[in-house]
Amino acid sequence: MLCIILCADILLLLFMKSNKLIFLFVLFGYTFLFVPIIILMINSFGDSDIPGIWTHFTLKWYKQALTDYELLNSILVSLKIAIISATILYIGNNGSN
Repeated sequence: MLCIILCADILLLLFMKSNKLIFLFVLFGYTFLFVPIIILMINSFGDSDIPGIWTHFTLKWYKQALTDYELLNSILVSLKIAIISATILYIGNNGSN
């Protein structure tokens, strides 16, 4: 979804024939936001304990995360809060019509 928004923003700036400086600022902003996320995703499949050193492909970190009880419990609490707040918001918005 975020990639669609990114592509739409860049295409909009290209077709508007607006100032090239604005396009460069937007491109720099998206690069600044997304490159670290992409690097993190790539490194999450590496076997090394030191970031940036790639030894071989593994799912070790995901296995470790999925067996951590405290992490799973915190995800469950976050989902409960999200569902409750979304329900309250939905009920509140329907009542105002």
